[in-house]
Amino acid sequence: MRDSPPAAQPPPETARAVADAVILCLRDQGLTLPLPDGYLRLMIYRALRAVGPETTARAWAAAHLTESTAQLARSPDRTLRPVFDPLIWPGPVPLIVWQLFESHLVRPLRTITLRGRLVWRLDFRRLVPTDAGWMELTLFPGLHAILERLADAFDDTQGRGIIGLAGLYASGFAPTPRRRRRGRPAPRGIAPLDAPAVRDYILRVLHTLSATRHWTTLPEVIYLDLTPARKTHPSLP
Repeated sequence: MRDSPPAAQPPPETARAVADAVILCLRDQGLTLPLPDGYLRLMIYRALRAVGPETTARAWAAAHLTESTAQLARSPDRTLRPVFDPLIWPGPVPLIVWQLFESHLVRPLRTITLRGRLVWRLDFRRLVPTDAGWMELTLFPGLHAILERLADAFDDTQGRGIIGLAGLYASGFAPTPRRRRRGRPAPRGIAPLDAPAVRDYILRVLHTLSATRHWTTLPEVIYLDLTPARKTHPSLP
């Protein structure tokens, strides 16, 4: 914090409280240094939002958390803030949650068609399946773990929110089965699950989370991609 611009430096007593809060958070997770700078800066920002003047927290975010607009989201007060601002993500931010967002597997998205509501986009293009068996053996347990982490974003709204599915129709990942020509064997390597099956599984996990977290509603699960159109004519050279 001492190396930050003057506006982002809290008073000494506040800096000590922030440092103690960050150390406690890391100890609770069983984490030790070294850790990614981005995660430590985020932890400092969260602590500043809790104990420091908001002007200092904003200056800290401007200096350390705004490398790109993808790291910002519009909060309920209509102000652009870091994704993990308490007004946008009120729950805890363990290292594994930060890593999900840093990998762009999960990102916030503002919609035009849904009255500007915040959508938590789950980008399947960031997952790379190796073969068809990967889908059922690894995908579903992995999705379950991701949704459990993402559930923190919906606790304050009792489950109200939107999860957007992107990249489900990307090449090699949960494609809708193609129509094959007569007399030709089915091509190998096509995943046995289609996009609706993946969405149905996500809804079932959310239903379980709703019961354990006492939500009053379920997050909506929407597609962010159009279904690939089938070709009805030969490709032109």
